[in-house]
Amino acid sequence: MATKRHRGNVQLIHDQPDKSAEAPDINHLDACIEDVRQAALDSDPGPEDPTDFDQLRGRLEAARNKFPPLYRREFVEPFIAMLDQLGPSQFTQILVQDPTHERAAGLMLDMSQAILQRSDRFQINALNAFEEMVSDLYDGFLSAADRKGINRPDNRTSAPLVKFGRPDFGPYTWPVDATEIFGAHAAVVCLPPANARKGLLAWSALGHETAGHDILHADNGLQDQLTEAVRTALMEAGAGAALADSVRHPSVPERLWGTWAPSADLCTDSKSTFVVSAKGYVTSQANCAIQWVTETAGADGPIYSAHMRCASRAEPQETTEVNQIIVSNDRGQLSAGPDFKDLKSYRLCPTN
Repeated sequence: MATKRHRGNVQLIHDQPDKSAEAPDINHLDACIEDVRQAALDSDPGPEDPTDFDQLRGRLEAARNKFPPLYRREFVEPFIAMLDQLGPSQFTQILVQDPTHERAAGLMLDMSQAILQRSDRFQINALNAFEEMVSDLYDGFLSAADRKGINRPDNRTSAPLVKFGRPDFGPYTWPVDATEIFGAHAAVVCLPPANARKGLLAWSALGHETAGHDILHADNGLQDQLTEAVRTALMEAGAGAALADSVRHPSVPERLWGTWAPSADLCTDSKSTFVVSAKGYVTSQANCAIQWVTETAGADGPIYSAHMRCASRAEPQETTEVNQIIVSNDRGQLSAGPDFKDLKSYRLCPTN
């Protein structure tokens, strides 16, 4: 397999150093960078999103047999079955609830495009190269040959499908635990359409999207294991004195439990408050489950970083990974926000 050969080559180079390999020729790097810059300025949106249910359903049916059996079984047919279950009314409702196509509608349409673009042979040479690169990266981590002594991934091993589109988002991916919402068992990786024609250097981001996001989401709990492994290695190496002051909790410390509001008079306004419990962080817009909390000593009191998995109240089937910073003091007050520059002050509301 290609990945095996690559690893063998790396070992061979390590055993017999090639001095010329230490100084790559970058004489034309400026031209490569300019090529990428021109591609980034290209706003070609690619094929129009299929927002008519009946037309989409017909095109998907025609595309069904243009995929190999594996992807028919793992992606195409489950997705078609889920659309049939939704029907025209719920299909349209998803589009209306996500007009910018950044959440459930964006996922649904991107999954459609991953099927239709191959069927329609959109930029087919580039699309094939894109799929080959993503498959090689993915299979190199998840193939049985490369996982000897390691359990099979929790969320299937089919390499992602690919598509071109949505240039404003740059390279991005929908991991398998997202596509499973619509019945599929493979991720979708996306590139701007301009990168089908130019800006090849931007394809280097595919390692991050495929071997980063998609690999991490193929195994439940892998992110937690990696976090702990890196922390342990740093501690053993004596690196990062601040790590010694950090404590990881499986739940929120009791001192933070309760209902919090920007001011006392807003404690009865459910749209302004949030509720913290041992394993929950609930707002008017989302219901979040606490995965873990890291506590670090701060000048004005402990600083907590809560890693959460949140479900939108409007679309409970859609979940996102979120970090929330919480800085508390001993006066029944705290500051909270997604990062330090966006912290807002809150006070503890009295219990009924």
